[in-house]
Amino acid sequence: MNNPRLSSSPAVMATVRKAGDEPASAVEKLYLMTLGRKPTEAESRKLSEYVAKANDTKSAYSDILWALLNSSEFALNH
Repeated sequence: MNNPRLSSSPAVMATVRKAGDEPASAVEKLYLMTLGRKPTEAESRKLSEYVAKANDTKSAYSDILWALLNSSEFALNH
């Protein structure tokens, strides 16, 4: 689970890009892929703002995926 390359793999990033240009769509896709649920409105808003402020969106999405994979929700439910 401590593999930083996983979060920036081409397959994961291609899936996120297919969600569209809107950060909220990509964040939702990441949540569905990792936690099996949609993000709450607050989660979506906060993470969309994070992506919008980032200089490198690929890195921002990788950070979000990495945080989701290391969350207690992921560890306890998967």
